Amino acid sequence: MTVVSSFSLLVALAAAGAPQQAATARSGGAAAAEAEIGERADQARGEPAADDRSSEAAPATDGAAVDLGTVDVVDHLAPLPAYGNPDPLDSGAAVIGKDAIEAFDPGLGDANQLLRFLPNVRFDVGDRSADPENIQDLRPSEISISGGLIDSNNFRLDGVGVNNIFDVTENNPAAADSTAGARGQTIFLSPELIESLEVRDSNVSARYGDFSGGVVEAELRDPSGGWGASATVEYQNDSLVKYIRNEDAGEDAFDPTPNFNRWRVEGTLDIPVTEDFALLTAFSTNRSDVRYRYADFYFNGASRQNQSRSDQFLVKGAYDISPDLKLAATVIYSPYEQEFTRDNMADDMVVTKGGGLTSKLELDGVSGRTDWHVQTSFVRANMGRTAPTNSFSWDSTAPSIEFCTLSSCSTGGFGDIDQIQKDWSLLADMSRPAFGGTFTAGIETLYISAYKARPETSLSYSRGAFNPATVCADPNDPACIDGEIGLTRYNVNAAFEADVDVFRQSAWIEQRQEFGPVEVRAGLRYSYEDFLGNHNIAPRLSAAWSITDEVSLTTGLNRYYEGNFIGYAVRAANPSTEIYTRAGREQDGQLVFSPDDWSLYRVLNTTDFRGAGLDTPYSDEVTGAVNFPLFGGLGRLKAVRRWYDDQIVSAPRDFEIITDPDGGTSFDMWQQATNQGETRFLGLSAEWAGSWRNHTLTMNANWTKTRNNSAELGSAFDTLDPEDFQTTPVFFEGELLTLAQLQDRFNRANYADPVTANVGLQSQWFGERLESALWLSYVGSQTIARDARRSTEVDGVRYRIYELAERDASVRVDLNLTYTLTLAGRHDVGIQARIGNLFNIRPQTSFGSFTGYQEGRTVWLGLRYDF
Repeated sequence: MTVVSSFSLLVALAAAGAPQQAATARSGGAAAAEAEIGERADQARGEPAADDRSSEAAPATDGAAVDLGTVDVVDHLAPLPAYGNPDPLDSGAAVIGKDAIEAFDPGLGDANQLLRFLPNVRFDVGDRSADPENIQDLRPSEISISGGLIDSNNFRLDGVGVNNIFDVTENNPAAADSTAGARGQTIFLSPELIESLEVRDSNVSARYGDFSGGVVEAELRDPSGGWGASATVEYQNDSLVKYIRNEDAGEDAFDPTPNFNRWRVEGTLDIPVTEDFALLTAFSTNRSDVRYRYADFYFNGASRQNQSRSDQFLVKGAYDISPDLKLAATVIYSPYEQEFTRDNMADDMVVTKGGGLTSKLELDGVSGRTDWHVQTSFVRANMGRTAPTNSFSWDSTAPSIEFCTLSSCSTGGFGDIDQIQKDWSLLADMSRPAFGGTFTAGIETLYISAYKARPETSLSYSRGAFNPATVCADPNDPACIDGEIGLTRYNVNAAFEADVDVFRQSAWIEQRQEFGPVEVRAGLRYSYEDFLGNHNIAPRLSAAWSITDEVSLTTGLNRYYEGNFIGYAVRAANPSTEIYTRAGREQDGQLVFSPDDWSLYRVLNTTDFRGAGLDTPYSDEVTGAVNFPLFGGLGRLKAVRRWYDDQIVSAPRDFEIITDPDGGTSFDMWQQATNQGETRFLGLSAEWAGSWRNHTLTMNANWTKTRNNSAELGSAFDTLDPEDFQTTPVFFEGELLTLAQLQDRFNRANYADPVTANVGLQSQWFGERLESALWLSYVGSQTIARDARRSTEVDGVRYRIYELAERDASVRVDLNLTYTLTLAGRHDVGIQARIGNLFNIRPQTSFGSFTGYQEGRTVWLGLRYDF
């Protein structure tokens, strides 16, 4: 520590002969984190902070004095660690505070990126690719927690669930019947508007439910009660990015590097309305403009620009009705839009939507020895799209089809799709001393309305040849051009509507009790929802043994049930596809096309998705952790073992031949949802955090093994045939193995990096005017077995070939710098630089990636003002 001076202090005792409590030595960063978290909890309950309570409790001094000896006075405190966990019973919780959010924010506007620092959190293998579509996308990254699926987490925004119950597997914005706007979380905010991020990857309290992976909670700060303002501007474009050539890609993959502009503007304003009533207002806008090239045979390879836009507006009010009663209300409006066009189609702009409206009203109070909380909320998320209603495929030899040189040229789209989810929630919980410990309980009622529709039938016209003798009988016929061409076929993408309502009820109880050096938290959570119609009871048990004042051992046995999934019910509403045809009529040397000549040619029955009688997917968990002092800081070793069962997957497609009265036949096809999916997860991690002078170091390393019995992620639409899985041999590395035997050798292909490590160093320089955050992250190599899409013959029998695919290990170093100038005493102006991949090291890419370039060093530049 930097010593300003050393001197002896004389301090008056609170009372003569008052007993003194021994202080436990801890690292400065860890102690500060615990103090801050405790103070926030006190303030949330309407209690004074620890320092305030001690001063209020101290009676007048009697004049006695004690010489405390030599005390070092430091000029500055070290920053808080990148994340902390002050409660041994909550061994799976990690809290990323506001200081760490500001320090390590990579600049993308995605708060989920900060979760890379945490063990047992995994991202998509292509999450950091240099694809233009990835650069344009401003939505939060999907994550897997402790081996769970990307849609099996519980995302909460300031205590309100913001979870998508639609299918999140579609990633093509131009799909005929689906949207790509849905992510695991329906509402998302910029990191600038978030006070803290709390992630629970294991040993989760009975307070939380509707997940089998983990819980992610973003907390907003309360109004400060005084005047205050902040504003931030950050900018990046392609000139601030260095690209690394991907030597694994073919020569034809080296298109020009992406051309883009990205910027963020954010601000907050605190307003003290009265002594007891205060407001916090905030806004954020995040934009991304990316230029794309058409294929060479469309518009001669001309460029086009697509934009993504994420806007967020927040108002939060807090009113202290009395010292024991507090009323708060929050409204967040966060619309999102992302444009998409294809490189081989004209006039096909698709605008994907996301985000929406979140509102909450809550009342916190203290009645005697009982703390209680009541909350009601409403969330409306829009995950639809707009697109041209009809599509056309024209013969390029027609004179008016000048934009394309292929034999056929396409325009248009598949129409608008509405996809809206509404959540109404009422929650109440309480906490009070009981039986020498603490008893907590709560109930929640949730009503969800999920609506998806194509409001207008979409027609896809095709086929037809250029003929100068063409005559359009109806000048308004969209599939006919006089003197050029009449199209002779169209597919009907019929209007449809799916409206699914879900009612869910949950309740939980929990007792926290000390038995000597052992503290136990035992709870039960009950849940019921009328979609699957299952009653579920999830026991939760955690015990922490304080071996010494500084060493503790925690164990946990828990079960977690997933929330709702209605993807099958929604897909079942997709209508069959009807195909109509016509032919031109020769008349006086002309070829006449009339809308009256269309006739039904064929009906293609859409695959029906059936899911009756399903059990609720769940995961069982055994976890253990040990906390201990090490090298002046705090260390922790943790193990998490999960068994995911009853996961929803799809049985192989089945069909029935139907004969109509006229003797014609058709196929009725369906896929049955089953509970035969399984995933097994084991995670081992080592963590350490400590401080020295004005530096704080946070480190962790994590090893995981994640395996499931269905392809890819084991999502609800993955097809799994258990018998085929156990008995059908495939050819791999010169031998015949069943798919089950092959799975036992390799991890899941995605969201399952076997080894990760992180080192975060936060420092303050020049009297805290300069702040730096250095983040080193390591992702280990991964080898998987994948279907080679070809076969070989062994002893006269043909077998599918599986082959090895590998990703190399990668190290990434990010550096964030902020230099702050104080003007006129109260005005702080900060100059920011966020440098990603500082040493320009090639990042990990997807297996078999054919992208010509990968993202190397990147720079975000910004200015910040605080008052």
